[in-house]
Amino acid sequence: MTLNGKSIAYPLELLSRRLVVNDTLGGQDLVVVATDRGVGARAYQRKTHEFSLLLTGPEDGSLILTDLNDRRWRVEEDALVLLEDPRQRLLRLPSRASYWFGWYRFPSRYSDLCWLG
Repeated sequence: MTLNGKSIAYPLELLSRRLVVNDTLGGQDLVVVATDRGVGARAYQRKTHEFSLLLTGPEDGSLILTDLNDRRWRVEEDALVLLEDPRQRLLRLPSRASYWFGWYRFPSRYSDLCWLG
């Protein structure tokens, strides 16, 4: 993914293992949430929040993140939504998942990266 002229890619192994990655790119805080066991990923604004995956989610199968204040955020297509106040939303950042072919100009050691660009 690219923000403010800076780019990054995440190893698929990392996404499938951690599922939630808090990061900063181009001076902007973001969180990457792996879906489908790391096969897909979405990036969202995170402002000053640090997120982790709630281990026991709701029965509907939705992904729920918690911040350091133990507030719960539901992962939706276009935003992270604070459950206690749905007006508070952290928007999804423009990105799309592609894989090794997104890094075709780089050495083969990058073939297992997920580019959210």
